Amino acid sequence: MPKDLKITAYGHCYYVLILAHIRKSGINNDDDSVNFCFNFAQHLAFEIHSLNSAGITIDHHQYDAFVDKYRKKYIVNKAILNRLVGPNGLIKTCNGFIKFNLAYSYYYFLGQYLATNHKFCHDLIIDLVSKSRFRNNSLTLIFTIHHSQTHDILNEVLTYTICAIDDVIPAKLDKEETDMFVELLKSIPAQLSNNENVEIEREQQRNIRDIIESNSTSDSTESELDEDHFLGSIYQCHKNIEILSQLLKNKSGSLEITTIHDIIEIICDAGLRLAKILLTDKQKLEDIVEFIQRQYKMSDRFDPNKQQSIQLAEIRKNVLFNIFVWVMGNIEKIVSSISKPELKEIIEALAREKNTPAYDIISYFYFLDTLSKFDHLAKERLFEIIEKYPVSKSFFINKIISIRTQCYFNTHTAKEPIKQAVYSKLDIGNSRNNFLQTTRP
Repeated sequence: MPKDLKITAYGHCYYVLILAHIRKSGINNDDDSVNFCFNFAQHLAFEIHSLNSAGITIDHHQYDAFVDKYRKKYIVNKAILNRLVGPNGLIKTCNGFIKFNLAYSYYYFLGQYLATNHKFCHDLIIDLVSKSRFRNNSLTLIFTIHHSQTHDILNEVLTYTICAIDDVIPAKLDKEETDMFVELLKSIPAQLSNNENVEIEREQQRNIRDIIESNSTSDSTESELDEDHFLGSIYQCHKNIEILSQLLKNKSGSLEITTIHDIIEIICDAGLRLAKILLTDKQKLEDIVEFIQRQYKMSDRFDPNKQQSIQLAEIRKNVLFNIFVWVMGNIEKIVSSISKPELKEIIEALAREKNTPAYDIISYFYFLDTLSKFDHLAKERLFEIIEKYPVSKSFFINKIISIRTQCYFNTHTAKEPIKQAVYSKLDIGNSRNNFLQTTRP
């Protein structure tokens, strides 16, 4: 069985993995043996957290003390315990410390303990929710909510997400907010290059996503986030979106439609508040550019021979590029968090309710990400949003819709007549020769 299974939407799969690991260690699959293993693992996970909330191990002395305490409360089958704790067991010794063998299984069992004892652990759970910006806490909450039979913990996460950076209104991405990007986007070619076939391009995109995901797991230190409340709120917003995303992908079948609607809305608004943070008016943008230039003049990299106007232009372009990446990164985070085909009707209804360019972008990106094939209906869906946001009304939206659609065609196959019609509508050159260049095997 694989040990490196990603956490995304695999709460139920972890149960199967754990059972397989128990059997591999030589423990019988009868209910009594399995129940002992799960109960012992839950209590051990809670003991580890109680002794060291930031870590996932305890030393041998702490483990022996835990076992002695556990024996006073529960019957211990020594033969099963010896198999449970060993090289092939669910729990192992590593460099003098005791830890769980399977990735994320510590969080699985800790979450199970907290969900089972949620009344006794209420204060601890609230503390985890209030500090969900730290990875250990967010992982614990994901599994706790997975195991929970009530919505109490979910409601706490929703409340904290609503309250994070609540002094910032969600971005609308209307013309006023996005006009700053026009010159930047005009520098991007209308037709994106694609020199590989669909399968190679798709593999490259997967590799890029893997790199981004692996780099996003690192946390700032607790002291850094505690010292800067605003920065801490930003991290908390990001982490809560991840927690709620896992819930949507893992438990949407057992949630009422109104609850799912609320979760999606909170995810979207949280992401749009994050996007709004760096969206500013032209005067504030120029103030930022001039501040950076003053800092640049005091640095070792300052070039006194370069004209000031050129310096300002380069700084302005770099600032705008980073703001654009920040905004689009948060949009993509929203979309990836809600990308489950079964949510289509709820997301489309929410976009109609909100009726903002931002929600229309989210809805269209979601549509592409959950699309099984780009057919005539998909083409009409694209034509609708292009006609709603022509270049004259919103160059920003028109451009990013074009970019996102081309990225889809670079990584998916579609019938050539549909592609030609789409490229013609996007006004990016629809001659057969140009087209075949972008889709050749």
